Amino acid sequence: MILNDILSKKISIKMDPITNKEDTKYYLGKLYFQKADYQKAIRIYEQGLLINPQSIILIYEIGLTYSKLKKHKKALKYWRRLLRIAPHSFLANEVSQRLKS
Repeated sequence: MILNDILSKKISIKMDPITNKEDTKYYLGKLYFQKADYQKAIRIYEQGLLINPQSIILIYEIGLTYSKLKKHKKALKYWRRLLRIAPHSFLANEVSQRLKS
């Protein structure tokens, strides 16, 4: 119904190109992560951080990916960054749980 309204009224929906590129980097990085190509995932996530250096999801994912590679110091560096940027976010809670284990 909403789609029909948009089409019939010729409503244009503008997408934020920066967010779209950031989202693309997130999903592409996630794809490489799921394929266990961790180095490539990190490179893609890092490209996303060039677009938005405050992206807590990308920061979290980089930390998670370094953790998978057993590079715990690097993972910790990113997770601490996340805790500084968004200490009350759901991802900060996730990081805190991971650090406790």
